Amino acid sequence: MIDNTKFLLDNRPIIERLYCHPDFIVCKPQNNRYFSLSHKRYGVKLRLDFRTIMLKGAVIGYRHVEINISPHYHKNNYQHNGDDFTPLQAIKSIKDVLCYLNIKESEYSYLKVVNLEFGVNIILHDDIKNIMNGLYYHNKDQFIIPDERYIYSKRSDTTKYKQIKVYAKGIQFATNPGYRIDPNTLRFEVKSKESKYIRTQKIYTALDLLNVFKYEKFADTLLLEWERVLVINLISKTRKEHNSEYWSNLITNEKRNIFRDNKIKYYDGLIRHDNIHLQVKLKLIDKIYQLLNNAISTQKTTINPGFLINDTTSTKEINVENAYLHRCIITGIDISSQKKGSKFLRETTLRDIKINDSDLFQELSSRYLTDHGKQQSDERKIYLICKNIRDVDSNKRNCRKSFEKRNYNANQLQFCFRT
Repeated sequence: MIDNTKFLLDNRPIIERLYCHPDFIVCKPQNNRYFSLSHKRYGVKLRLDFRTIMLKGAVIGYRHVEINISPHYHKNNYQHNGDDFTPLQAIKSIKDVLCYLNIKESEYSYLKVVNLEFGVNIILHDDIKNIMNGLYYHNKDQFIIPDERYIYSKRSDTTKYKQIKVYAKGIQFATNPGYRIDPNTLRFEVKSKESKYIRTQKIYTALDLLNVFKYEKFADTLLLEWERVLVINLISKTRKEHNSEYWSNLITNEKRNIFRDNKIKYYDGLIRHDNIHLQVKLKLIDKIYQLLNNAISTQKTTINPGFLINDTTSTKEINVENAYLHRCIITGIDISSQKKGSKFLRETTLRDIKINDSDLFQELSSRYLTDHGKQQSDERKIYLICKNIRDVDSNKRNCRKSFEKRNYNANQLQFCFRT
């Protein structure tokens, strides 16, 4: 799940040790305040940037070093990141790289995480080009193509605090069939260059990236960020929502929630197989639970993880119906903190969401509150949202019972036909 990662280190003995590493060569620095080294074989995928201390135009030392690593590429001998990458594999790769750099385990706490990328690869049934072309917005931030050479690689047009990146990995590596990457492979990724955001993931030093339970937070974040994506099915029946200007006009509309409300209305109006957003969401849930399942369970045993999962072991794909064991069956939100057997989002969890994720709380309010409900107190809103979420399930069952009562004789429903 972990991709490009940057550590900041200001421990002088370790800086000197890295500076003298024999496998690095001088490369172009990011700016004139740095002296940079890249690996002589793997290039910038393994790079050291030393922040210089100047005196009268001469370098007299280094304030800190920024260590850039690519754990997923490391696992694949620095060729690609288009396959599955489990938390245990990520932990192993990080340890391997740090060991290679002669950084001891007792020194891991000196490595502050200042850049972080995490994501997953999924294989889609639909044409990936249609999906990439239909990616319009994340929240109200437009998806852009940062490099015209790669028209099927997009990211949200935001600051370095947080970026959402979506790649057509199968197209990116189409000229390398030996990598065996399915042509319809999509990578969904979150990237941040801000410590403030990285701390929201409970990540501070390299030690945190070696804790398998931290990866559950990455999983939750990926699912949450996909919920905020607007992706249009451009090959479905022609409709006004296909026009990107329709959405940009909604963003500039003076009504605060009109963009979000119309996005929800668009998704709700689609037939299931036409709803690309839902199809990708289900694939993400399956993939994330597949990656996490063995990693988390092995930490609760004394069995050597090497016997349970390795590069050649393929874990059984988890059906999305089973993935709901720890998620609200209506919203898909993580409810693992609730009582065992809970099926719906409860008030306690929603209060935490209101405090820690105001955007998600607003989305839930928009979807599950009436105009009258939106005028109530916060505590009343929380009660109504949870009640209305439960009602989504109960109303379906009650409507079915009413339908049967209207259309069938009571005795008819006693027969059980088998084929």
